Amino acid sequence: MRWRPSLIWKAALPLTCSVVSGLLVETLNLPRWWGWVLVPATLLLAVPLIRGELQRQETVGLPTVTDLPALADSLAVAARAECARERAHHRSDDPLPLPVSWQPAESRLVDQPANVRGTRLGRRTTRLNLAGTLHQIAKVYARIPSGRLVILGRAGAGKTVLASELLSQLLDDRQTGERVPVMFALHSWNPNAELKVWLAEQLARRVPALSAPFEAAISRDGQISRAAAMLDAGLILPILDGFDEINPGLREQAMRQLNRTAGLALILTSRGDEYCKAVKRSGVLSRAEGIVLDDLDLSTIEEYLPRTTNRLVPGTGNGIWQPVLARLRQQPDDPAAAVLREVLQTPLMVFLARANYCDTGSEDPAELLDAQRFPTHEAVEEHLIAAYLPAVYRRQSPRGPHWRPDRAHRWLVYLAAHLEAQQTTDLAWWQLRDSVPQRERISFLNWGWNGALIVATAMTGLVTGSMVFAASNMFLPGNLIILVQRRWVRGTSPVPQAKRIQLNLRELNFAMAHGAAAGIPAALFLTGIASETTLGIVAGIGVGTAVTLGIAFGIPRPADQTWAASVTDSLSADRVHTLRPTLMGGLGIMLAMGVVGGGVFRYGVTAGVVIGLAAALVIGPALILPYAWGQWLLLVRGYLAITRRLPWRSVAFLQDAYQRGVLRQAGAVYQFRHSRLQTYLAQQSTRAASPSQRQPARR
Repeated sequence: MRWRPSLIWKAALPLTCSVVSGLLVETLNLPRWWGWVLVPATLLLAVPLIRGELQRQETVGLPTVTDLPALADSLAVAARAECARERAHHRSDDPLPLPVSWQPAESRLVDQPANVRGTRLGRRTTRLNLAGTLHQIAKVYARIPSGRLVILGRAGAGKTVLASELLSQLLDDRQTGERVPVMFALHSWNPNAELKVWLAEQLARRVPALSAPFEAAISRDGQISRAAAMLDAGLILPILDGFDEINPGLREQAMRQLNRTAGLALILTSRGDEYCKAVKRSGVLSRAEGIVLDDLDLSTIEEYLPRTTNRLVPGTGNGIWQPVLARLRQQPDDPAAAVLREVLQTPLMVFLARANYCDTGSEDPAELLDAQRFPTHEAVEEHLIAAYLPAVYRRQSPRGPHWRPDRAHRWLVYLAAHLEAQQTTDLAWWQLRDSVPQRERISFLNWGWNGALIVATAMTGLVTGSMVFAASNMFLPGNLIILVQRRWVRGTSPVPQAKRIQLNLRELNFAMAHGAAAGIPAALFLTGIASETTLGIVAGIGVGTAVTLGIAFGIPRPADQTWAASVTDSLSADRVHTLRPTLMGGLGIMLAMGVVGGGVFRYGVTAGVVIGLAAALVIGPALILPYAWGQWLLLVRGYLAITRRLPWRSVAFLQDAYQRGVLRQAGAVYQFRHSRLQTYLAQQSTRAASPSQRQPARR
């Protein structure tokens, strides 16, 4: 057995309390029976603490995956529900899915057929026929024995759409105990980190329940998370979206990392040109086949777009798209028609054209043929992207508040700039506080907390008539708290806690031992000062109960594996996790401060109540600051709303953006529906800042 620091301090705490209790009995000239009761009682507190630590250290055993298939089944149920919800919001089936087809990739971009098939030496094999259409993607993927597929295509060609459809079909066909497909955006992957380690972190980030330790599996470095255990057991099928979004200087390293996991089945999407360059430098993805998405042909566009709207050209019986599509067909040499034909060859631009002209009922798509406004295909694409948000926010919200388009645009620009700065596509609510620079966070904390201290000190001074007492009990300790708690806003953001299973007897015993270790000396000390046993007992019980309940509700316990987190679920679970221990601990401190001020110093009941409330004003922010929800409340719903960077009802705004199709939901995080939309909005933030940065200083 190895003696850990946690075992030492757990043993030292009650032993120290027993020594302090004995010294106080002698110093304060209390009756001898106090010592005979308190010293043995506090010594006995060491027994359950040490026993609990020894039991925890003895849980080391051989790795097992007994419970992992059930955990995978639970994750698959949640992923299937999320896919259905996303499909409804994306409206990909209304009125029908946009046809997407592909052809096998060039032989120089894929591994040898024998390696893909796993053919033994001495046997010949041929390359697989992987051509197909959207509804066949799962069957096409099933033909690949290695389970490794590369999906290539140009920007907006529908790579993510195809990968999402593959994920959905695999979930529909999945049998109990099989692997679960999960989409990962490679934008935030630093290839210097091992792929499986990064995948486990991302999976735990999406589903906080999977961040809990997997008790049946132990690695050399200690317990591993449930997410890591599922990856090691082969129960996760990673769909890695956006290889081209990795930093160009790191793609060679990324390919090497991918090839180190040759036994891991995966799907990889990338733009064709970027992938070709990576292959030239580092070779193909081992044991992987590949497909290249086809451009949409004009006949497909002519059939699809008119079916997405019933709007007619005023004064005619023709649909709004018929004159445009007729010109594309009949005037192939027209420069404007040629530009628009090129733009509409990708599903992304067809989607944006539909969103801007079919769903709003105000604009005429014939404007896209204005050669003066849109001389190039880049100009048309930028117009479609720029018009998307105004078109979406012109529609009335299906439920909840209606956000003004200009404000919604400003807030989304801020969020996109934050994601680009973090080099990620995952909009995690608990990391929004990182959008505030560290210096601003500390400044806001200092000013806000000192304001609360001034109010609390004034309240205490008015009811007691002694500013010396008020300052010594509020202002001086409060500033000490500020100095201690500043570390929580300097470092990395806290991780939210998942919904957890019920408290067990061992954890309750642990909490009660710590509560007694805190309450008994507090009762003894206050009894000696006030020379009143009742006051000491009341204060000691308050402190002990607060510590017991705070620890009991704050112990990190295994998460319920049947719980699947959404953004609102994650926020709600961490709010409960934050409020339970802080309210319990805060009530105990309020009670102790009230007893000290009102009873020990004899300022009266009214003064005791006011002193307790003033203490709550000071300690409240300090108690919630170490938690993810606490920083969300103070910095996101507080500071960012005050500075008008985000609305006060941030969750409602994000949920509304999700309902409108601007964002999509991936477990406990949001993502922009299209990476190009995120990039475009982030560029808007840069352009807005540039004039002020370039402006010369006035003399």
